[in-house]
Amino acid sequence: MTQLHALALTLGIEGVIGGLLVRTWWALRGATLLRAIVVIVAASLLTHPLAWTANRQWLGSLPFPIRAAIIELTVTLVEATILALALGRATGMQPSWWRCATVSLCMNAASFGYGLWRLS
Repeated sequence: MTQLHALALTLGIEGVIGGLLVRTWWALRGATLLRAIVVIVAASLLTHPLAWTANRQWLGSLPFPIRAAIIELTVTLVEATILALALGRATGMQPSWWRCATVSLCMNAASFGYGLWRLS
């Protein structure tokens, strides 16, 4: 799988999962929901290249389970922080960091799980 292909899958999966969770938990609709989805996709665009590089180069010598845990935990925490900061500005609400962390965890678990399934 190429990095571009992985990025496209990540954006699609995480955009849908994150959008559904944001819509459900915060009852966002219309332009506000669209802004929230843009924030979600932007967070994934920022973290995906770093995760890809970490997996291929920086942490390549570690066993896969350890490498995956480090990368996914880091990405989840970074994206949760981005969501907590940027969703407030984009939507005018003040989201809980813990709720943003849950959204990030669900998004990343879905895309990581799909990647594992696709490679098996």
